[in-house]
Amino acid sequence: SQSVTMGMVSNTEMMLPKESFPEDFTLEGEPVGSMVRWIGHDALTRPGNSGGPLVDRNGKIVGINEISYGLSGAIPSNLAKEVAEQLIKHGRVIRAWLGIEVQPLLESSKLEKGILVATVLEGTPAHKAGLKSGDVILSLAGREVTARFREDIPMFNQFVADLEIGKPIEVKILRGTEQLTLNITPEERPRASEKQHEIKSWGICASNITYLMQKEKRLESQDGVLVTSVLPSGPAGTAKPSLQEDDVIVKVGNEQIRDITSLRNVTKRLTEGSKEPKPVLVELIRNQKRLATVVKIGKQEMPRPGAEISKAWIAVDTQVLTRDLARELGYPKMTGVRVTRVHKKSQAEKAGLRVGDLIIKLDGEDIPAEQESDEDVFPALIRQYEIGDKVKLTLIRDGKEVNVEVVLEASPKPASDYEKYRDERFEFTARDIAFSDRADGEVDEHVVGAYVESVSEGSWAALGGLREGDVITEIDGTRILGLSGLKQVLASIENKKPKSVVFQVQRGIHTLFLEIQPVWTE
Repeated sequence: SQSVTMGMVSNTEMMLPKESFPEDFTLEGEPVGSMVRWIGHDALTRPGNSGGPLVDRNGKIVGINEISYGLSGAIPSNLAKEVAEQLIKHGRVIRAWLGIEVQPLLESSKLEKGILVATVLEGTPAHKAGLKSGDVILSLAGREVTARFREDIPMFNQFVADLEIGKPIEVKILRGTEQLTLNITPEERPRASEKQHEIKSWGICASNITYLMQKEKRLESQDGVLVTSVLPSGPAGTAKPSLQEDDVIVKVGNEQIRDITSLRNVTKRLTEGSKEPKPVLVELIRNQKRLATVVKIGKQEMPRPGAEISKAWIAVDTQVLTRDLARELGYPKMTGVRVTRVHKKSQAEKAGLRVGDLIIKLDGEDIPAEQESDEDVFPALIRQYEIGDKVKLTLIRDGKEVNVEVVLEASPKPASDYEKYRDERFEFTARDIAFSDRADGEVDEHVVGAYVESVSEGSWAALGGLREGDVITEIDGTRILGLSGLKQVLASIENKKPKSVVFQVQRGIHTLFLEIQPVWTE
């Protein structure tokens, strides 16, 4: 945007409140604030302002805005500049690492100087040098260090990150009452997390396992693939047991999985030339347990639902005439149902049924419904008749008993019975519009198109703004009259591979034009 907001700097050493943000509040695997003391200011910042500069009254950049929790927070410009220079020079940020986590001195220690070692990770430079949890570091590479408050921790971590990789340093520590000197050789800090990869034939997103992930999850090695998300309707999500976020896939069939590349290669070999999903035995690690499941990998057709047999039906919605409701309406001893809606152009409307009618008898027999759990009693009684039968309903209307004859209709086809189509390119599922969609007020009776049942998170459709419950009425100017029309248009688009596709959708009373920009790959 072109806007500028103004405010005052109130804190140059701002940290996230510990009570509001626990130690595991992380970004890309690293604790937020472990390297940064933000410049706290009250200039208004909004979502999307991250990365914008914080300038002084002379226009000089003093920080890069990043967070907003009451006060806004900006990364100091000197730290941001160092990161930018490394990105330009190396294409990534290179930091030194000792393999420790530290915290401020305990008040009960009575120490004036030093920093408390909390965690020493196994196999790291600090562990190899003999540093232990509970040690107090007095000096590092000839520089005295002290952390009495949380605000002191980021400066220590920055100092460690800037150490020369591979050059031994002297570390003076206090262990109990004994002062010791250790030599530690810093190493390059390993990545906290790896890039996520989408594996469509499994219906998952996954990543390689970093050293830190291995330690956190207590894995024997970095072999395997970490599942970061699972599509519930996909092959992994429908397996029994299903794969879950944070599972580690270690074996597929008879082949060990070392990383994303090996998983892709194994998947390709198993599915090549197969038109049907391929069931494979998968071994995974979950919470220290080695589980096995069967995943049907590969492209899956949407299952055709088994059609529900149409039964006799009265086109009204009702609620149970509970004891409390009956008492307040003045009929304490009556049972039955109250009409809450009469569907238009139905036999019930033609017979003159109205909202508020109390149906107390069916063909002269009482309707035994008096608790909320009895909501299916009246529909079940109606289903015992044949479609086309005429029944006599005894009603209470305006304090009088009235008899009404109604011809029973066939129950409408439920949404679950409609054929569903999943487009693998745009990653959404659609079907024809069902009676319940219109009856529930989601879709206007005049709207024609294809109803969107689900949209995969992060998909082209989701990024373009398509939502569950939308009705697609046009695509690139071609009217969509139903599911068959949608399939034809999407097949044509896949052949043409345009740079953008415009979906016209109806969302409630709103008409929207969604421009979706796919990235076409083989």
